[in-house]
Amino acid sequence: MKTKIRRAPKKSLRQNLDAQLAQLESAQLVHAETEGERTYAFKHPLTQEAAYESLLLKQRREIHRRVDETYEHLHPDRLDEFAAMLARHYAEAGDDAKTLEYSIRAGDVASRVHANDEAVAHYARALSTAARGVEVVAHTLHDLMPDCAYLGDSEDARAEARHVIAYIVEHAPSNLCDAFLNLPSVRAVVGER
Repeated sequence: MKTKIRRAPKKSLRQNLDAQLAQLESAQLVHAETEGERTYAFKHPLTQEAAYESLLLKQRREIHRRVDETYEHLHPDRLDEFAAMLARHYAEAGDDAKTLEYSIRAGDVASRVHANDEAVAHYARALSTAARGVEVVAHTLHDLMPDCAYLGDSEDARAEARHVIAYIVEHAPSNLCDAFLNLPSVRAVVGER
């Protein structure tokens, strides 16, 4: 897989980036491609992997987030075209909401052109991301609301728990609300349905 590096839009950043890219090119680590806008690709996947692995996780996530934000800003009318790439970068950035959004979008795009295997892969990422979100919510809820027996029957604690549950239900994807509301710790607070 090629990683393309586009030139930076600001002049001072562009000059700095051009100098750094020229240095990498002279060391034969990257090469310029001439398709459309000038882009660079690593000459060897191991070089790309070594460079990527040398970054701290926080730096990697920030780079992935910035790539996505740049594409969203530069190509707002072509997001379907870039949906699969955006989903991957947002997943690497740790942004579950955007990963879910773009995974579903990429699945829809693939489905429209009958690329069924690709659509299934994108929808599987969406489901995995959504499921992880439910697990996080459930663990957070569990952490915030110990068993009612431990809390006693404090109306203040139950009111706060109901407030948290209402917020989660309001902001969670609708297809996940039923599963969330059926969690034992949630049923204990809102009452059996």
